[in-house]
Amino acid sequence: MNPPSTTNLDDAILKHLAGSSDKHRVVGLLMLTKHVYLQSNNINSLRKSVYDTLDKSFLRRLLVTNTKVGDSATDELALSMLSFFCHDSSMASSYLDTMPTVCQKWKKDVTLLEEYKLSTATAAATTTTTTTSKMTSKQKIIDAMTCVLAFLSSKSATSLLQQQ
Repeated sequence: MNPPSTTNLDDAILKHLAGSSDKHRVVGLLMLTKHVYLQSNNINSLRKSVYDTLDKSFLRRLLVTNTKVGDSATDELALSMLSFFCHDSSMASSYLDTMPTVCQKWKKDVTLLEEYKLSTATAAATTTTTTTSKMTSKQKIIDAMTCVLAFLSSKSATSLLQQQ
């Protein structure tokens, strides 16, 4: 049996992202992050399709939820998607209001990373869980910084700063 074509996979992802419930949307995002290999020839069209399909309020809810899909998987998923959108300035500006939340998550993960450094300095062995958590924290910090930089360079942010 042949694997599904990229077009079929993209259509399935978009169908889930446009789903009637947040569960459908989470499945769509997980499919996107796990099964789509971005290449220079498809990244911009895929980003636009996902952006146009995904309900903007859903990503905001996912970003601020206290319910965990897994060990901080909800934060990781929300930040990675926001970072994906922030590579396009017009998309980044539509999420400018999330900047305080992104900064809070950035601060939290920087603190966690510092704690990991302290704990590994006092412990002789590092567990796989700690290593995985440290890598997840590093990726979330990178994603958060991508968002913050995109927000700060957007025209909307410049206008807001000039008004104050």
